[in-house]
Amino acid sequence: MLDATRASLGVLLILLVVPVAIIVFIVWHIRKLNRIEETVQEILKKLNTDERTIK
Repeated sequence: MLDATRASLGVLLILLVVPVAIIVFIVWHIRKLNRIEETVQEILKKLNTDERTIK
């Protein structure tokens, strides 16, 4: 039979790991979206400067 303290630590570990994993996933996703936005902005800026030089 498991010791009560060991079982409590297992439950606490699960309760802490799930929210931390969710937070890490959200932060990773936001950073990824920011990189995509920066890339799109750079492309738009390059297209605008190319468009001005063509005219």
